[in-house]
Amino acid sequence: MHLFMIHGLLLLSLANAAAVAALPPIPLAKPGCPDRCGNLSIPYPFGTREGCFLDDTFLITCNSTTNTPFLQDGNIKALDISLDGHLRIFSQAANDCYAKNGSRYFNRPWTRLSIFTLSFSRNKFVAVGCDTYAWLKVPWDIDTPLDVCHSVTQRIQWLMGLALEFPVVLDWSIRNKTCEEARKNITAYACKDNSVCRNSDNPPGYRCYCLPGYKGNPYLSNGCQEIDECKDPSLNQCISAKNCLNTVGSYKCYCPKGYRGDGRKGRKGGTGCTAEDKLSLWTKSIIGVTKFPVVFDWAIGNETCSDAQKKPETYAYKDNSICHDSDNGPGYRCNCSDGYRGNPYLANGCKGTYTIGFAGVGIGFIVLLVASSWLYLVLKEKAHQA
Repeated sequence: MHLFMIHGLLLLSLANAAAVAALPPIPLAKPGCPDRCGNLSIPYPFGTREGCFLDDTFLITCNSTTNTPFLQDGNIKALDISLDGHLRIFSQAANDCYAKNGSRYFNRPWTRLSIFTLSFSRNKFVAVGCDTYAWLKVPWDIDTPLDVCHSVTQRIQWLMGLALEFPVVLDWSIRNKTCEEARKNITAYACKDNSVCRNSDNPPGYRCYCLPGYKGNPYLSNGCQEIDECKDPSLNQCISAKNCLNTVGSYKCYCPKGYRGDGRKGRKGGTGCTAEDKLSLWTKSIIGVTKFPVVFDWAIGNETCSDAQKKPETYAYKDNSICHDSDNGPGYRCNCSDGYRGNPYLANGCKGTYTIGFAGVGIGFIVLLVASSWLYLVLKEKAHQA
């Protein structure tokens, strides 16, 4: 029996034990395509068969016997796929083992995945061993800083029998083009309606995201569906559902009549709704109003009637009218004479109304005459009989 000493062990583990972002609701996969393999939900652009994935990069092989999903046609188990651009896998740790005499007896580098990149924000890079150093090397410049620390231990027996497989988070994107470059070929452009394109923060490539107020799969036609934020209190800042108005892609908070405020929760900077008194209601009704109806008095010129009559060429008086001095400042006005109506400033503008009156008097006189004659004849007949 030989004694061995582990010289180096590289471990890749999650920075956070929580699962990657929750999967969005249906639509998830393309129509007619499987959207699950075991416990794994498979959103497009990933898929399990031809016509169900965007390209071979996003192939998920589902073992029909064990119902276990693997990346492409390899042996790397897929644990979770997020439309936010994260892929969680189960991977073996890299290790480099030496015998006590210093000779290497086993070496296994960490699996290289050229199609996906290691997430800088969701993993911890750990090296464990005696007199061991480890480093990460990337083929492009990155802005994300990498924290470095180390600790020293005299005993590593606890490593014996340790599981050498750990969950690892990878970043995925639609590869090799920026949003600007991808839009030039609209046929191959992956982002669909109601979505926005963003360049990957772990390049190269780009990702698609549903617009605010929409939810679903931005890589599918009609995949981003408008949501009603008013039905879910976690999606709006209104004080209650009755104070929430759903709009296309968004929502509005409001206060009912008789209340003032913005209808938003106070802890989020809102003012809520407060009952108003009558005075404040009236005051609120005129806030922002800049135009009101106003009545002016007008008159002709700056002269009195007597002065204006001395200048016939400019005198506004016409037939069948009468002149009045203005009762509000200088000038004069004209009115149709009694028995006339119309516009006193126009020639023949005042029309007589007496014809109808005379006709009425004439008809009344005739009726009275007939009635009187009838009464006379009746009385005469009675006198004759007597």
